[in-house]
Amino acid sequence: MSKKKRTIVGLVFRCEGKPGKPCGKEFRIGSKGVDACLIRARKHAFDKGHLNIVPVNPPKGLTYKAQDGDIKVVFDGKDVKAFIDKVKALVKEHCCSFIPQLKLS
Repeated sequence: MSKKKRTIVGLVFRCEGKPGKPCGKEFRIGSKGVDACLIRARKHAFDKGHLNIVPVNPPKGLTYKAQDGDIKVVFDGKDVKAFIDKVKALVKEHCCSFIPQLKLS
């Protein structure tokens, strides 16, 4: 019997995989919290070499912040694809990682 997937927060991340080889693995924030989800996503990225793990349904106000610096990108709630493309462009431009700022209130 398979384990039922529970999503506590409605935010879901999906791995895009590598070019020509899509992955599609999803990461959900469950009962163990945000940190557990981020640890699972980092482990997947490290083990598989997949670096494009993007939000499927980002909430308005989701913020991506540069790991080294003050650069932030905030989702305005309109176009998800444009938001993801902007984050990817900034990653390439500044040669650093952008991390979603996830805090449960």
